[in-house]
Amino acid sequence: MEPGRVYRVLTVDKRKRFSCRLGSEMVLATIEEAHLVVALPSKKAVVGATVYYRRPSNCDNVSCKYFRYCRPDGVYEGDRIKIIREVGKIEEDCNLGDVRLYEVELR
Repeated sequence: MEPGRVYRVLTVDKRKRFSCRLGSEMVLATIEEAHLVVALPSKKAVVGATVYYRRPSNCDNVSCKYFRYCRPDGVYEGDRIKIIREVGKIEEDCNLGDVRLYEVELR
């Protein structure tokens, strides 16, 4: 696991327990990196393609309801991502042009 990434828990084995130095108990879990939803320019996003992630540089409106897709948790500038599918279009007036929402996975 990497700090700052987002993971999805697949299974939890409650039979195996481990003591932690912090005084709590841990259980064994199987995880995978989660698929994430990010905003990408539709002209450059091709479903099935693997690309280097670039955050929109002119997206600075933190009150925009889509801001979290322009600055998603778990994806960093320069990460290799595979575009899985388009999941929606940004409906508001956006100074980014034709930007859509895509489900991606880290490579």
